[in-house]
Amino acid sequence: MTEYTWLVPLPVVLPLVAAGLTLALFRLPRAQRIISVVALSLMVCAGTALLVLDILRSLGAEIDRHGEQGGRTDPGPLEALEPDSIGGGRR
Repeated sequence: MTEYTWLVPLPVVLPLVAAGLTLALFRLPRAQRIISVVALSLMVCAGTALLVLDILRSLGAEIDRHGEQGGRTDPGPLEALEPDSIGGGRR
């Protein structure tokens, strides 16, 4: 678990809370508009943060996988499926 795990449920929770607030304020259309704009802005921020964190994590994993000298230390996803690695050689 990382310190950013609280971002994961935001794309689900924010629209639900915003919908509940707008339903509670059914006689105040201006307040409904403000709540909608704030919720959409927070959704964009949360989605962008999740995307950036995912990209940074995958880049970090890519750097760790190649080791210090830049050589591959483990087979790639397609190399692991080649017949040589499965059957111990070609027949």
